Amino acid sequence: MAFSAHWLPINEKLEPGVSGHLSLIFENCSPQDEVKPPKVAFLEIEAPSISRNSRNELIYDFPIIPHQPGNYIIPPFLIATDHGLVEIPPISFTVKEVEIAPISADGVDAQVLIPQRTLWKGEPFVIEYRLLTRSGTFLDITSQPEWDPKDFLSNRWGKPQRVILNANGTYASGLRYTTTLLSLKAGKIVLPPISQQLTLEIERFGRGLFSQPIVKPIHSTTEPKVIEIAPLPAAPPDFSEAIGTFKLSCKVNPVEAIQGEPISLSIRIEGTGNWAVPWKLPEYPPFKGIRVINSLPSRQIDPESLFTGVLKMELVLIPDIFGEIDLPAYSFTYFDVTQGEYQTLKSDPIHLSVKKSSLSKQTLDNKPELLSERSQSINTGYPQDMLPTGPLLGMEKGLAPFPPWDLGRESLLFAFIFLFLWCLLCWDRVAHKPFLLQKKKAGHCLRTIPQAIAKAKTNEEIYRYLLLWQKAFKEFWDIPYPFPDEESIEKRLIKTYLKNSAIAKKWAALWNQSQLYLFGRLSTPSPQWIDEAQELARRLPKAKIPLKEFFTTANFLPFLSLIIFVGLIFSILTSNLKGSKNLVGPLPFSFTSNKRLPSYASSILFCSLSDPPSDSKVEAFSSEEAYRCYEKGEFAKAIDIWKKKTLFQPLDWKTRNNLGLAFSQQEQWQRALGEWTAAFLLAPRNASVRWNFTVGINKNPEADTHIHSLQKNGYSNRLKIFLSPGEWERVAAISIFLLFLSLCIFLLHLYQKIRIPAFCFSIVLVLAFISSLSLLEFFSYGLFATPNAGMLVQDTPLRSVPTEVQQQNLPVKAGSVIKVLKAYLGWYKIEFINGQNGWVRSQCVTLFYKTPHAFVSEKEKAFYFSIFHN
Repeated sequence: MAFSAHWLPINEKLEPGVSGHLSLIFENCSPQDEVKPPKVAFLEIEAPSISRNSRNELIYDFPIIPHQPGNYIIPPFLIATDHGLVEIPPISFTVKEVEIAPISADGVDAQVLIPQRTLWKGEPFVIEYRLLTRSGTFLDITSQPEWDPKDFLSNRWGKPQRVILNANGTYASGLRYTTTLLSLKAGKIVLPPISQQLTLEIERFGRGLFSQPIVKPIHSTTEPKVIEIAPLPAAPPDFSEAIGTFKLSCKVNPVEAIQGEPISLSIRIEGTGNWAVPWKLPEYPPFKGIRVINSLPSRQIDPESLFTGVLKMELVLIPDIFGEIDLPAYSFTYFDVTQGEYQTLKSDPIHLSVKKSSLSKQTLDNKPELLSERSQSINTGYPQDMLPTGPLLGMEKGLAPFPPWDLGRESLLFAFIFLFLWCLLCWDRVAHKPFLLQKKKAGHCLRTIPQAIAKAKTNEEIYRYLLLWQKAFKEFWDIPYPFPDEESIEKRLIKTYLKNSAIAKKWAALWNQSQLYLFGRLSTPSPQWIDEAQELARRLPKAKIPLKEFFTTANFLPFLSLIIFVGLIFSILTSNLKGSKNLVGPLPFSFTSNKRLPSYASSILFCSLSDPPSDSKVEAFSSEEAYRCYEKGEFAKAIDIWKKKTLFQPLDWKTRNNLGLAFSQQEQWQRALGEWTAAFLLAPRNASVRWNFTVGINKNPEADTHIHSLQKNGYSNRLKIFLSPGEWERVAAISIFLLFLSLCIFLLHLYQKIRIPAFCFSIVLVLAFISSLSLLEFFSYGLFATPNAGMLVQDTPLRSVPTEVQQQNLPVKAGSVIKVLKAYLGWYKIEFINGQNGWVRSQCVTLFYKTPHAFVSEKEKAFYFSIFHN
């Protein structure tokens, strides 16, 4: 089958600064990479919209804006497709200069520009309202454009933009507005005139800073225009009444299921078209052996445009057969205004792997015909198999995570102790070097031998003591000569050890006299020699560790590591106390406030195996009344009781699960998902909690992708959700402590202080693996591992300041995972995963681990209790 790619000819008139379209067609092939045409000077090419037509051609529609008149050429380029490389041929087009009508010096030319192509019935198209004046004058508006397009659906006028035009050397400047229209009938339709109040600055009176403008008020009005709207060609039977440009996508969750268990199928249609008109959407095609439960489609129209939106359909598929199943594609037929013909979009093939259920009573042949015959009528509501389970009886608390810096504090403490122990062992090894021990022993001998000589009774004893004294003398002063003379001793002592030449001469004289006593005519030392030896021995310097010993390979690393470590901590503390911005990160402990000292003290070791300390008084709430209300169908009462209980016991995952169950009975699925997510993060191994969490995700397909990631298949995700974030953090804290102890024992073994068997070294590797694994799994939870984590449970504007006064705001969707930074009078300052932050109402947030009043002072707690009790 031949495959190719080519550009479609441009049928519309292109003008400088006005948006147009280029269409690239791929026949019988699909690009494998992003399609980006080469850059062309003064031509802006935006990201394309992608669609398929009835001939299974892939269409890339590129919006373009030429900024200057002239000839444009997009050169040829290569694209990798599923059939190999394809060369895209060049395309050329011309952008003509805008014709500027003669404008008087004090006049305004008001025009309405309409696309110069075929306009179809039901097609949204853009018109431009342009106001031009002669160059050198300044135009300003005093009112918005006024008109009555009663035969059209229209958006609001956009913000005015300044324009400057040049046609053959004639310059004009002014303003341009744009809006989108849609006609519901065909034929010639009159576009009504547009009027507007303006002011025109003709000239200025005076010169310099004190000049005054001369302003002329002007009332401009455009001429009525007749627009030809073409009727649609004969429609195919499956035409959905949709007109415009659209994209279709389908998503199945999960793709691997068990026979009889529900599967969620999400169908999404998005694009620009006649969203204000009802459509005739086809139902999903039936398939033998698969029960399909349809739901009403929901539309989300862009608040800034009537003609841009998203349509979603949530279907539930229940397979009564097992095996590898290829489901039929969903098709959607619409009229493509860019092609001028009807197009049928088809979703990608849907493949399911369905395992046989252990409870199945199905025959071995697994024939869908037999299953369809025995199928009973299906309830049109939500399927029984996908209903939440519960409520759960009793109360059970989970473990909330501490701030990640609690692990950092523990690691810093253990690292400091380890480095300090290492330095002590190095110091001890240097202090017990043989030459130091020898010198200390020699000094001791020099102090004690003169006393022994004085007490000696025989010449043999005196002779032996003098020999020992000389040996100690040479060892202490490091004399290398076997028989040194007085002069050489004096020079060595002055050069190496003693700066006092008088003391050096005395020691040399003592040595010389000892030589005479041993080998000369004198038989016994005189009392003066003994007194002098004792006096000089008392003034001997202590044996010091040479500084060079600390710079050896074996000793330099621990001391350098400790110095760098202490310096880093000192710099962090200094920058925090000075109030400067810390580039390293948040300080692990504060010296400016005592509010959290109990928390720091309890989490230094093992990050505290119990729950984080709370300043709220835990009150006992009886859940029996809530269960009775739930069984009677009084869900509002049950919500009120369980909600009050979570205000004091946010870590009770059974209550959080039951609260989500009550919300689901009132069709508040976003709030239900918030509570079920909290319960799942506290007790991920509980079967009921996991099932309800799955139901909540299926009912909220637009929830944050990080919430969906908790439900992924795969060994890594199963290992992650085997423990909650708080449990992984405790495992990490304990393993870090045991690793620290093991490393300290291993260090003592290396320095020969203790002896341990060789197989114990493997314990260090095992503990290092457990520590790394637990830290990896803890941090893989991302924002869920922070104690201030929560979820938005309703759509709300993100405001820059905590007030309802009109201000800059950004709409944010329910289901987004956030972190609460602080609270202020019923408002939360939140931060998203991408770092964006702002203020929302506290009622729009469900916290996973903390109570709503945990972020405020004692004075504000009563205010928060009044909010959340109501």
